[in-house]
Amino acid sequence: MTVEPPSTEKLAAVPKVAVVPKVAVVPKVAATKVRPAPPKQPVPPLQLYVVKGAPDACGRGCDSWIAVEGTIDSNAAARFRKFLTRVRGRNLPFYFASPGGNLTQAVAMGTMLREKPAIARVGWTVVNECGFEAQDSEACLKLKQSGRDLHGEVSTRGAFCGSACPYLIFGATTREVAPDAALVVHSAKIVLNFRGPGTPPPELVAAANGTMENVSGVGDAAQMFTAGGETGYASRVLMLYVAKGNAFLTIGVSGFGNDAVALEKAKFVAQKLLDRL
Repeated sequence: MTVEPPSTEKLAAVPKVAVVPKVAVVPKVAATKVRPAPPKQPVPPLQLYVVKGAPDACGRGCDSWIAVEGTIDSNAAARFRKFLTRVRGRNLPFYFASPGGNLTQAVAMGTMLREKPAIARVGWTVVNECGFEAQDSEACLKLKQSGRDLHGEVSTRGAFCGSACPYLIFGATTREVAPDAALVVHSAKIVLNFRGPGTPPPELVAAANGTMENVSGVGDAAQMFTAGGETGYASRVLMLYVAKGNAFLTIGVSGFGNDAVALEKAKFVAQKLLDRL
């Protein structure tokens, strides 16, 4: 039996079928613009308020504390003194959380803490009355400024006290910083506040810049900061910082023409004060 191959004509009659793989059709998506990050909000000025928490919230037998948080502004010391008068006799620990601010105000506040036994710690507070509002929102700040005792929790984890803030803690007779909190100190600087019209000339800005140098012969450790006077736009300023034991002093001298003479005068005053401690 002979099998004949199909004729060419029959093969041509068979339609060709192309196998096409399935391809998912993805609609075009318009490129979305990336929204810029919102501007960083400035840290509110220093807030002072009393908080009551759960039993032992701030240590064994301690359920209430004083929260001190925010930027140390140019009027902070006056508010701090008024606040201390209001809470006199309550003997509560202080919890500080501040990025710093005005050094002069911080030193003045630290001096006030030195006037009576005080415990200073680094910690941040969450106020329950603020609810779902942010702790630095306008509504929450009004509560903290109300003068009434609030309720909340305190934590040392990630708490920060930097720049001028440590000068507050240095003034307390007892200072406690938890391992998970941060206490940061850096060299001081003069900040030029120009209130005139327009912008200050470069010479005036340069005159506000200064240097920090180590000083020997007084206390356990000392540094001095000098600035101004080089251009004739600003008065010459010398700040002497001295630490000895638990004592910390700041001596300021201005309106002089010779740094060496001004330093000797500042060291003389510092030594007299240290002798009385």
